[in-house]
Amino acid sequence: MTQRYALAVMARTPRAYKTKTRLATALGHAGAMRAHIQLVEDTLSRLTQMPNIDTSLWVTEIDAQARQWANTFQVALCEQPAGDLGQKMHAILAHMLIHGCDLAALVGTDCPSIDQAYVERGFQALSGCDVAVGPAEDGGYGFIGVSRECPQLFAHIDWGSDAVFSQTKARVAESALDLITLPTIWDVDDPADWARYQKWKSYIGSGLR
Repeated sequence: MTQRYALAVMARTPRAYKTKTRLATALGHAGAMRAHIQLVEDTLSRLTQMPNIDTSLWVTEIDAQARQWANTFQVALCEQPAGDLGQKMHAILAHMLIHGCDLAALVGTDCPSIDQAYVERGFQALSGCDVAVGPAEDGGYGFIGVSRECPQLFAHIDWGSDAVFSQTKARVAESALDLITLPTIWDVDDPADWARYQKWKSYIGSGLR
């Protein structure tokens, strides 16, 4: 029997002074919000329409912009549950597992190197383990997938710190779960990352991959 895969894309609903604030030092608050919108749209353009993967968009608040994204990229639109980041992620993964998928994963919208091939690799890994994680250069992660509910993965984590991935590995070990680590990725948080992203987009656009 073919396994059902579900991918959740988590995104903040864009708000000036609240979205990508670390970019504001270089881009201004309006520019940082526009940068966030670009990152979300680039992510959705890469990760929607994947065969055999049910992709949904989970936003902090459903508004006209969120509906436009769902319309344009033909994805189900959902509002993120309450709680801290870990509680949100666990609830979203649990929702997908409860509603019929065999393997569930989620990504953010600020990791340009997460493409369809990366997501497919993550699901292939999950077919033989409990947890698959794509660590980020800054000590966090940009992809996490599970083959069953694992609420303990999201407890006692210092979200936003450089210890997120190491603490997650500790939760995995404490729970005797099987973990596969995917290739390290990078994310866009500060002006230096944004400059790197612009160079990356030029490189990809030139076809010199």
